Amino acid sequence: MTDKTYKIDVCQSVTKFDGLTPQGGDATPVAKKGAKNSKAIEVAQYLIHLAAAEEEPEYLTHLRLQKLLYFAQGWSLVMRKKALFSERIEAWSHGPVVPIVYQEFKYQGHLPIDPDRIAQPVSLTTDEKSFVVSLWQEYKKFSASKLRQLTHEHEPWINARDGKKPEESCSNEITQAAMKSAFEKML
Repeated sequence: MTDKTYKIDVCQSVTKFDGLTPQGGDATPVAKKGAKNSKAIEVAQYLIHLAAAEEEPEYLTHLRLQKLLYFAQGWSLVMRKKALFSERIEAWSHGPVVPIVYQEFKYQGHLPIDPDRIAQPVSLTTDEKSFVVSLWQEYKKFSASKLRQLTHEHEPWINARDGKKPEESCSNEITQAAMKSAFEKML
């Protein structure tokens, strides 16, 4: 991982985040080889860059990223009245996981994801970016382990696991309907 810092020219517009550039270097992030065209991956990319752009940069681990995607999807279903992405979320042992995102970033293992190796998302709308920024502002205070704990207490994950113990393997889907219902109760 490099010690680069990031500068954002916000100019009162979320879309200006696309101008994120590393200081002190001319290399721009590029897509990891084999990257798939996926809205969930683009949301993940955006979260990775948001975290790294903090005044005190935070580098997301895969575990933390997966839990943020779960909360982003759930709140989008309620606040925006539509899904943020269409990809499936499964009830894995460490909490909700978007399998396509897992496959994309599994090479990192438990290490923080290096934003310099991650492309900027290209197809997120201004509304989607604004929503993800709001989600990040609310959830950035939580560690990966705290987010894991929160999801383990959340009804959609518990119900999708269908009685399995937390350490047992499971790939059951956490449906959007279940998420919407649970997140509506949190309002």
